[in-house]
Amino acid sequence: MQEPTEPTLVWSSWPARERPGAAIGLLATTMALAGLAGVVGGELWWGLLAGFLVLSWLHGFLLPTRFEVSTRGVVARGPLFTRRVIWRDATRLGIEATGGWIGRAAGPRWRRRGIDLLWAAERAVPDRLLALAREAAPGLEVRDHRETAPGLAVVATNRGGDASPAHSTIADSAGTATPP
Repeated sequence: MQEPTEPTLVWSSWPARERPGAAIGLLATTMALAGLAGVVGGELWWGLLAGFLVLSWLHGFLLPTRFEVSTRGVVARGPLFTRRVIWRDATRLGIEATGGWIGRAAGPRWRRRGIDLLWAAERAVPDRLLALAREAAPGLEVRDHRETAPGLAVVATNRGGDASPAHSTIADSAGTATPP
């Protein structure tokens, strides 16, 4: 059995607290749609079910999430869930200005498994995460959308720790890659 590793990068995200106006609008819209579902369904429980389902799908926005990155992998902990991605199982890391995604990107989009990463207020997180990923996950495909034109991404495959420009390409939103 492996010893647990201490996280080397930890941050929290709570988008509803960072954007209270959007949270209020979201809750008002959810209540309105849940009420409509109850009226159309003719029973109160249809409205309650619709409201519960919508709110459960939006838990990543409405509830705080703590992210921990260690030499073993990435963990996201919220009040209703815990998700883990172990570095050896990860195939792709996507980075954008306010968040990203890490996980297994094989197969159709609906079969992808991973963690949505949010760091809106934590501007230093993406660079530290990239450095940790390059050390811990050889073969991880990194798509960094922060420094390119809209619709393009710098794609770097970490081959045995070599993140040199020779292993980088620029890909459009359809995934068509060209050397830089």
